[in-house]
Parts: sequence; structure tokens; C-alpha cells
Amino acid sequence: DGSFGRAASVEEIEKEDEETKDAVAALHRHPDWRSALEIIITHHVEAMTDPENREVAELMKALVHEKWKRFASKVHWKHRCIPYLCFVLLFSFMFVWHCKALRAESREDLAQSDW
Repeated sequence: DGSFGRAASVEEIEKEDEETKDAVAALHRHPDWRSALEIIITHHVEAMTDPENREVAELMKALVHEKWKRFASKVHWKHRCIPYLCFVLLFSFMFVWHCKALRAESREDLAQSDW
């Protein structure tokens, strides 16, 4: 026969999409709902702060420190500090240049006046 089943109409598909959206929205409105990422982070924070698991806390601190040294510090400098410094330098240069231009213009105006 080669049939794959009954084809759904556009209206049926839209209705199913709306029902799915409503179900997901209802789930997210539930007061006890948490995302998977939130559950993982909460578990790791609890594990790191548990006084009985000092080894885990020290291991996590060492891991974060090593990650900072090898990767995150470079990204921080490349994507945060250097662009900020370039912006500050450019702004300062433009500010000084504009002030000098205004000062020169005001001197010319004073020279041309009849004072």
C-alpha cells in the first residue's frame, strides 16, 4: 500500500502546537518547577558547601582556579578588558581633541572681536 497514515491538516497541527505550548507554560508556572541546569547547579553548590565533603570543595576550587588560569582569564582580557580600554582611550582622545578645537575656535572669535 505504501501509506504512511492520515495526513494532518494545518488546523490540527496548529491546535497540537497550541496544546503543547499551553502544557509547557503550565509546567513552568508550577511553583516547584526548576530547570535541569538549576538542579545541577544547586546540587554542585550544596556539594561544595557541605562540611563533610571538604575534598570535593577543594577539588572544585582547584578546578575553577585552573580553568581561570588556562582559559577564562584570556577570554576575559580579550572580550572585556581590551575593548573597554580601547573605548576609554578613544573617548579620551576625542574629548581632548574636541576641547582643543573649541578652545582654538573661541580664541579666533576673541581675536576677531572689537574688545
